[in-house]
Parts: sequence; C-alpha cells; structure tokens
Amino acid sequence: HFEKFAQVQAKFTSALIYPALVCCVGVGMIIFFLSFILPKFMSLFGDMGFNHLPMMTVILINISDAFKHYWWLMAGIVIVAVIVFKRYQATETGRRKIDEWKMKLPIFGRVICLNLYGQFARTLCTLLQNGVPMLTALKITEQVIPNRVIREATAKTRDAVTDGKSLAQPLAASKVFPRLMVDLVKIGEDTGNVADALNNVAQTYENELNIALRVMTNLIEPALIVAMAAGVGFLLVAVLGAMFSMIANIGSGMGGQ
Repeated sequence: HFEKFAQVQAKFTSALIYPALVCCVGVGMIIFFLSFILPKFMSLFGDMGFNHLPMMTVILINISDAFKHYWWLMAGIVIVAVIVFKRYQATETGRRKIDEWKMKLPIFGRVICLNLYGQFARTLCTLLQNGVPMLTALKITEQVIPNRVIREATAKTRDAVTDGKSLAQPLAASKVFPRLMVDLVKIGEDTGNVADALNNVAQTYENELNIALRVMTNLIEPALIVAMAAGVGFLLVAVLGAMFSMIANIGSGMGGQ
C-alpha cells in the first residue's frame, strides 16, 4: 500500500517541479537580457544620437535601468519578504493559514487536496488492516499528515471517536473532508469493514489525483509557453522597434539632405 502511495507522491512532486523549473529559467533569461544584453543595444542607440524611441522600448529601458541601478533594493525586498514569510510560517497560526491557502489555490489546490485525502485514507486503511486500533491509527495518521488543516480535523475526529461516535460522523462535522469520503466510510461502518471502505477511498482519490496531475500539466505547459512567448516577443518588439525607428529616422534625414 505504501509503495503505491509513494508512486503517487513521486508523480505529484515531479508534476510540480517542471513548471517551477521552467519559471525559474524564464525569469533568469529575462533578467540576464535586461541586465547585460539590452544595455549594449541602448548604448549603440545613444552613440548614434537617437533619442526618439518607441514607447515599448522606453518601458523596456526603464525596467532595465531599474534592474541595473536598484538591483540591491529588489534583492533586499526579496530577502526581507522571505524572512517575514519564514517567520510567519514558523508560527502555528502561520503554518495553518498557509496550509489552508494551499488547499484553496486555483488548479494546484485541487491537486493538493486530492493528494491529502488519498494520503489520509491510505495511511488509516493500512494501519487498520494491520490490526492497529482505530484511536491509535488516527493518532498515527494525524502525525503523518503534513497539512495542519487535515491534522486538526483528524485530531477532532479522534476525540469524537473516543467519545463513542462513529468515524463518519466527526469526519462530516469537520467540514474538511469531502462528502464522498464520508459516505464511503459510513457504508464501511454499516457493513462492518471500515478498512476496505478506506481502501476504496484511497484508490478513488489516487486515481483522481493522477487525472488531475495530467490536467494540471496540460494546462500549465501551454500557459507557460504563451507567457514565455509573450515575454520574448515584448523584448524583441521593443528592440527591433527601436532599430526600425532609427533606420527610418536616418533615412528621412538623408532624404531631407
């Protein structure tokens, strides 16, 4: 069971690494262009005494100048932001808010939620199938789940089960777990086999996770390509527009002579 769960986790991680890597490479290329390549073009225009640049070129020059002269300020802002974020993440409230925010993210949030639901069901199922008592299994599952929202819901579920309630009832009361999971667990309780019901839950969400990962990848890849094309196109239009305007200006000057 854990081997299958590890395979799902590996797919989940690899699906998130690709867009992050592409974004980092794209941002790095743009910064390199603005910091090193563009200034050489602009010095060429300046040497030729051409001052009437197109609006897109002016915007690009201003962005390049900001990177060139205020890179230390931007780096300082990023460092301060990271420090503030890490300090906030180190608090219990911060960790819970961040975990809650992750679950509500567009596109990524569904993938994260499916991964957490599958992890919860798979862990609890495996423990019960190996003879671990329900309360102990819930305690271990609570410690395994990395998300604070799910952990709190699991802890409240364990407390409610201790008070004599069924498992499905506190899961539904938490309003964190989906209705499908609650219904399947209730069916398992009615038939006297919660472990098998949790196994069905885990398989359901692991299959949905695989589908969601493919959908997410299919959505992210063209979006990244369009974003990269738009960025590179803006750079090319800004530089080539300045060159064409300069040539046109030189041609009109020669025609006037």
